[in-house]
Amino acid sequence: MDSAIFDCSVVHHRKLPFDYKFRFNFFWFYINLDEIETLSKKISIFSYNKFNIFSLLDKDHAYQKNLSVKENVKKFLIQNDIHEEIQKIYLLTNCRLLNYVFNPVSYYFIETTNNKKYAVIEICNTFGEIKPYFVESECFDNSGYTYKCKKFFYISPFTKMDNELTFKVNNDQHTITIHILDHEDKNLILSTHLKGKRQDLNTKNLFWKFFKYPFITLRIILEIHYHALILYLKKLSFKQKSDDLELQQGAYKWKP
Repeated sequence: MDSAIFDCSVVHHRKLPFDYKFRFNFFWFYINLDEIETLSKKISIFSYNKFNIFSLLDKDHAYQKNLSVKENVKKFLIQNDIHEEIQKIYLLTNCRLLNYVFNPVSYYFIETTNNKKYAVIEICNTFGEIKPYFVESECFDNSGYTYKCKKFFYISPFTKMDNELTFKVNNDQHTITIHILDHEDKNLILSTHLKGKRQDLNTKNLFWKFFKYPFITLRIILEIHYHALILYLKKLSFKQKSDDLELQQGAYKWKP
């Protein structure tokens, strides 16, 4: 099977207006969307659209309800004038653990039958909103892709919504590296660097991850609020969700 898991370490490094850094270890699912049903049958602690220790639910990645993850991605591609035949779609994401998940960001890797590559970067915030960013084939080279965009989304109260984001993503057979740069007026505010090592997706390895990273999906949301509290106590200026609504564009509600 093409599907796998990645044992990951991510470093968040705030550069301005003061230096602040932290590291977080976790693991990610890397799922060939054509294999979801097979994975659900072969891996006893993983299910698709129903409760299990680990589970992937369509509604956790929904742009439009009543569509599967794969159908939603295909529809989003059509909305971006991509009408080529899709060969494979891989999803790099957190799955639910004991029915809870929060995904700050998920990545789709898309291959067509004429050997073109596309990607979708799917960002969620703690207000139940989700925004997909479309990465065109021109952004790809032999090592992966580099994508720049205006954020225009409320991700963090401590960065402006019209900052420029740069994603540098490299996914080979054994490792994945992701580098995200957040620039404000050409000044680097925040740098995020992730590196993951590929492992087989099977029952044995998932059991090991369950104990190695206990309550990992709950820990992710707790870490977000913990570090936000530290920045708040350091008196870093912040924006309310109700501020600059004209700069919040293209988001969907994802909570059912």
